[in-house]
Amino acid sequence: MKALKKPFLLICLMLFVIMAACSGNTEKPQDQGNAGGDAPAAEQTGSNGEETKPEAEPEQSDEKIFDLNGETVKIGLWWDGADPRETKAEERTPAAEMMVKKIEEVEKKYNAKIEFVKFADYENYVEHFTTTSLAGEPFADVVVLELFWAFPTLAEKGLIEPIDQWLDMSDPKYNEWMRTGGSYKGKQYGHYDGSPSPYGFYYNKTLVEKLGLEDPYELQQKGEWTWDVFRDYVKRATKDTDGDGKTDIYGIAGANGGVKWLAEQFIYVNNGAVDKDENGEIKFSLDSPQAIEALQFVSDLYNVDKSIKPNVEDQTKEFVSGNGVFYAGFSWELSGLIEGLAGQEIGYVFLPKGPNADDYKSYTPFGNMYFAAKYSKTPKRLCIFTMKSICTAKGAN
Repeated sequence: MKALKKPFLLICLMLFVIMAACSGNTEKPQDQGNAGGDAPAAEQTGSNGEETKPEAEPEQSDEKIFDLNGETVKIGLWWDGADPRETKAEERTPAAEMMVKKIEEVEKKYNAKIEFVKFADYENYVEHFTTTSLAGEPFADVVVLELFWAFPTLAEKGLIEPIDQWLDMSDPKYNEWMRTGGSYKGKQYGHYDGSPSPYGFYYNKTLVEKLGLEDPYELQQKGEWTWDVFRDYVKRATKDTDGDGKTDIYGIAGANGGVKWLAEQFIYVNNGAVDKDENGEIKFSLDSPQAIEALQFVSDLYNVDKSIKPNVEDQTKEFVSGNGVFYAGFSWELSGLIEGLAGQEIGYVFLPKGPNADDYKSYTPFGNMYFAAKYSKTPKRLCIFTMKSICTAKGAN
């Protein structure tokens, strides 16, 4: 059984990268629309089944340091700028500088090297990981995966390694999102100390003031940001400003993923689901009353009120060009939108609360976490204490 435990250093070193990278750039290519899927939402359990987990080994004190003899641990991902060491020292942010110091500390402590391996083709990322793994040489030892890639496919194929055989997942330093979003059939696979990227409504505050509308954030704070209020709001925001009989400003300029993804979001904020029941089991659920009500609501916005700009090719461009008040998107899109709206103020709110919901919520189909590649041949050591020290240094919750 000892041989099964050797992959854990990858997890340990991975944790460091996760802790530091949480504040970094994990954007997906915007021109791909972030290929949706069946990822666990922020509100779902993410655990399908009740398999008994092996008893976690006690975490060890940091007394014995393992020498990895200069071995390289490869971290696979798809975006630019993951390795802060590639940025000139004078151009690094404080967070990036802290990450550089932690990388250097870990490399020195264990006589190892950490290398970031980028495979930029987002659409074929999983195929690349799968084929290289089946060939016995996964392109990285630790891989960042979208949760809908990992579960159920990669877990069922046995291409990723459960990590809770070494971790006590009841420890409060492992947050709820990691425990629920990163688990499958009772086993913990993913690690991440942050939270998923929420999907909500960005709005042009400057345009809101110009149109004489109330700030959506204030409505949200008062608990008045409901479907009825929202529908009336975007109807009033949709205007023909020059009197030529054509709409110039829309309530909703666009959405990441288009109307399809926007409709999916409205289903979830109405306590519905696209493909899971209340226990997290995969099933068809678009025939639920909550889902039907949400689909009708979006249909009315689009076809009856005509508050959603039709036939949009570049969703963000319409918003930053001032052609609409709202744009529905992920939190990681903020920097690009701020740049596009240069000189104007931007705000961000939840989607309005559905009639079947008690509170605001956000469905998150793009949570990604760090996973251990099962067939990595990189020599490893059992280093539970590395994880413990890293979590402590980062202040993981």
